[in-house]
This record gives sequence, C-alpha cells and structure tokens, in this order.
Amino acid sequence: MYREQRIVLLIVLSFFIYGLSSFFSLGDFVTPFFFSKLIFVIVSLVFFLMNLQLKKRGYLLFAFLAMVSLAAVDGFTVTYISKGGQREALAAFFDSNALIYTSLFVFVGFYSSCIFVLQEELKKGWVTLLLTVLLAASLIFAYWGEMLYFEIVIATYLAVFIIMVIRNEKPDKTVLSVLSALFTLQLFLELFKYLF
Repeated sequence: MYREQRIVLLIVLSFFIYGLSSFFSLGDFVTPFFFSKLIFVIVSLVFFLMNLQLKKRGYLLFAFLAMVSLAAVDGFTVTYISKGGQREALAAFFDSNALIYTSLFVFVGFYSSCIFVLQEELKKGWVTLLLTVLLAASLIFAYWGEMLYFEIVIATYLAVFIIMVIRNEKPDKTVLSVLSALFTLQLFLELFKYLF
C-alpha cells in the first residue's frame, strides 16, 4: 500500500468515525462533508509534493489546480475562506463569471487529461470511449442544472477510472496510482454526503 493510499484510508476512516460518533450522540450519521473540497485541495497538494520525482508529475500539478478550481466554486468553501479580511473583494472575485468559466475549463481539462493518461497506459479504446462519454454526460447534466445526475455520472467516471487502474496495477508507483488514490478520496467523500 502506497503512502497516498494510506492517507486516503485515514481520511475516509476519520470521516466514517466522525459520522458514527454523530450517529450515537445525535441520532444521525453526519460527516463533515462540507470540508471535502478543502481537503481535496490540501491532499492534492501533498500528493504533488510527495511525488516530485515521478515522471509525468505535471498531471499531479494539474490535479491540484483542478481541486482548487473545484473549491473556488463551492459555496461553503467560498464562505469559509471569505470570513476574514476583505469580504466584499473576495465575494466579488468568487462570484465572477470569469472564475466560474475558468474553473469549468480546468475541471474538464484535468478529467480529460486523465483519460489521455489512462489510454496511454492501458491502450484500451473502449475505456477511453466510456470515460469520454461519462465526462460529456456530466457536462450536459451540469448545463441542464441536474446536479444530482451530474454527481452520479462523475462518481461513475471516478469508479471506472479507479477500477481500470487497479486492474492494471504495476509494482512501482506511477502517476496513475496517485491519481487513483486522489479519485478514491474524492469518490468516498462525495458519497458521504448522501448517506443520510
């Protein structure tokens, strides 16, 4: 088990234990899922810094930028960050259309580049086609404002990516295994908000 996988396991277990403690004390299984976007940013930065020696480490930097863009359009994260200091300036920055479109471009670019990296490694056209269709479907659902369907399709994208990396796992650590660990964290933390 790589360090990245252990980090992901510890974070997921921490969320689960927090949920269990809230279940026994409050009667509801509630996790701190609202912090998930901030956790994605921190973990993706840590993964990038831990793997500076890997080939194709630029994809890990791209992962960090994608997680920052995801956090920049998240309502809770924006509110949490803009609590102190110059609230009006930060609120105007986070509400700007330029930031939203830039975040969308980075988000789509990152997940598209992950398809490219996986195709380069696996050489299976059907996986590339499936992931591309899932990514396109998620964008269509987001455009229509169907965020539940968007999240289901993105979760399916992440699950397919993780399964394909696990099936093709090599003994040495690669960028794919690090991205798979990050996607595992993203999949589980996003699923926690739908438990109860």
